[in-house]
Amino acid sequence: MRRAASGITIFAMRRKVICLENMPFQSPIRVGSHHYAERFSRHFDVLWISLPWHIFQLVKRADNKRYAHFNRGRPVPINDHLQALVPFVTWPYRRGRLFDAGWIVDRYYQMMWPRIGHVLRTYGFEEPDLLWFSDPRHLSILRHVRGRKIAYRCVDNLEHFPDVPAGLIDREVELVRRSDVVFCTARPLLDKFSPYNGRTVLLPNGVDYEFFAEAQGDDALPAMVHRALARRRERNIVYMGAVAEWFDFAALEHLAGALPEHRIVVVGPLRVRPPDSLRRRENVCFAGPVPYEVLPGLLRRCRVGLVPFVIDEITDFVSPIKLFEYFAGGLEVVCSGMRTARALNSPAWIYEPGRIVDATKRALAAADGPGRAEQVRAYARENSWSQRFATILEQVGMT
Repeated sequence: MRRAASGITIFAMRRKVICLENMPFQSPIRVGSHHYAERFSRHFDVLWISLPWHIFQLVKRADNKRYAHFNRGRPVPINDHLQALVPFVTWPYRRGRLFDAGWIVDRYYQMMWPRIGHVLRTYGFEEPDLLWFSDPRHLSILRHVRGRKIAYRCVDNLEHFPDVPAGLIDREVELVRRSDVVFCTARPLLDKFSPYNGRTVLLPNGVDYEFFAEAQGDDALPAMVHRALARRRERNIVYMGAVAEWFDFAALEHLAGALPEHRIVVVGPLRVRPPDSLRRRENVCFAGPVPYEVLPGLLRRCRVGLVPFVIDEITDFVSPIKLFEYFAGGLEVVCSGMRTARALNSPAWIYEPGRIVDATKRALAAADGPGRAEQVRAYARENSWSQRFATILEQVGMT
């Protein structure tokens, strides 16, 4: 790596990877894409490109997270071998009249600023060794750059998301066909896409085991979270992650009412508003996003981790990262009966609709069993991001 007089970081001498992602790298939510990008950067030079912000967000750009990381169209250094770019596009591509036309996504990279060709030449990514897709809305970059290898990591059943245009599904199939290898995080996704590509590999999500297993303390927890937690660990139940349309508020309210002596702490962005009846409960706290770095300390203060999702055509295709993270922290896990959760054959307590209280009571009773903490940690250790990444390198021929 060298830094030019203009201040631009120019990578050289290493193989190149472009990660084509949904969210900005600096998002408060960390998903598998972040872990893989960081691991790629240990071996290669990496440019992360998120989906763009757009002209209609100009009026509220102060609170728009993509705009906040726009950086005047220049990549932001994340580490010595990883830079992240949030571009701008004149016209958004999303479900709704005028916005879901296929020509928009097919010309995304023609409408982007800065010009992608200029960015790639300036930062040394004009001939990348790998184009790593996690979102098919980036498909039109293939008109501007030719990667030696193309890989698509499929993580969601996109056709059932309310903001995804129907036309994106055809583009996703095109990306699957054009990829050298397709990684699917859940068996239903593999079954869905393997007819289009013979090199489709099951690769569930994982966990940064050392990060979650070796927490030293909780001094950095936000004051709201500190106040919400009970002093005794066995009284604390946690959910960490986005609170979105798939969150089962009814199950959480049922649990809070049945276990009033326990505290339930929810950390993560609120994408939908929880019911007022639930927000008024004294033993439930919606703390909002917290820094990723404090999550191990939070788990150290809790006994049970929740995955309380409704079961539908979105969640049945999801590989729940938080399940692995809870286990790495030594917690019991109570999870709704999604197809993917059942298929993991994990030590989680899987509950049927209406039975979250029974599952949580069993989890609390099992937590003090001899060797139980090591059993759940061992499961997490076997499902680390490092092991998953070794599979990726082997499959794309970059070992």
